[in-house]
Amino acid sequence: MTSTPGWIRVERAGEMGKLGLAVIRTAVTPPYWWIPEAINEATLALRRCFFPALLAMTAFGVGLACSFFGGIVRTFGATDRLGAGIAIGFLREPGVWVAIMILAGVAGSSMCADLGARKIREELDALKVLGVEEMRGLIVPRVVAMTLVGPVLGAFTVCVSYVSTLLAVPLAFHDSSVTVAAFTATFKSFASPLDEINFVIKLTAAGFLVGVVSCYKGVRSSGGAEGVGRAVNEAVLICFFGVWMINILFNTTFLSIFPKVSIFKG
Repeated sequence: MTSTPGWIRVERAGEMGKLGLAVIRTAVTPPYWWIPEAINEATLALRRCFFPALLAMTAFGVGLACSFFGGIVRTFGATDRLGAGIAIGFLREPGVWVAIMILAGVAGSSMCADLGARKIREELDALKVLGVEEMRGLIVPRVVAMTLVGPVLGAFTVCVSYVSTLLAVPLAFHDSSVTVAAFTATFKSFASPLDEINFVIKLTAAGFLVGVVSCYKGVRSSGGAEGVGRAVNEAVLICFFGVWMINILFNTTFLSIFPKVSIFKG
């Protein structure tokens, strides 16, 4: 039974969960000498993800505003209500998975490749001989960095979608009614603090997932350079699937507990 492919996948999922619990336990236990390394990893991840997130969310925001959702509200003469669409839609859907997919594809893959290359060169074994704790020195700072970068990158994507939509709609529809004041007013009226809290929690959980999966696949890689490439590919695919599942579960639970947030205002 333990040699069947399905069981192996379940076993690896359990090992990832065990690694996540070990990361939490180690992170809250002194000493905390891993904090400077976590800050360095977080800043590196932000630098790597900043420009891809800017391009992706600009294209996504302009595309939705000018082709799909924008065409619908233009038919009803309510293009200034696009701010409300960003407040509801982007906080619950694209703002989450676009940010995390970029985080996994850019920073997570780089992290996994780095650890995998160290593994096949036996650098991880050398660090153990030198007395460097693998969990506290390599895994914890990277997972914490991804956990912190997730909400920051998500907030950045929402801001980019807001600005890009605000700039694109008047140019595309030649509609002078889309002013900054009207756009911001509808955004504020539809965006609730509960939605924003749910947004941050989802991104934090998804960022933690990216860190755990990337580190697990990196330190468990084998088979030379080909094995490292396979590990990176698997890590990115797992993270892509995981962020969709996290988003669905969180949205379903959130709307079940707070059904009033789905009521349209105005």
